[in-house]
Amino acid sequence: MADDPDIDANHHRRRRPAHLAEQIDALAPRAHAIRFHAIADERLVNRAREEHGLMIEYMEKGDREKLVEIVGRHT
Repeated sequence: MADDPDIDANHHRRRRPAHLAEQIDALAPRAHAIRFHAIADERLVNRAREEHGLMIEYMEKGDREKLVEIVGRHT
């Protein structure tokens, strides 16, 4: 396993989990109305951009607590 480039030292897969991709696909239609409304408001666009950046950062760091917090309050 140590020679497998897709597994880190803690034996976690580095690839994005399929269930996460499935959830994103399943929820995308519900997000479209919000996205199109928000795009007219620059404040909301900037907030979404910042929150999405934080989500990626927390996923990369494996900071589940902060990820759950930001996803829970994300609009």
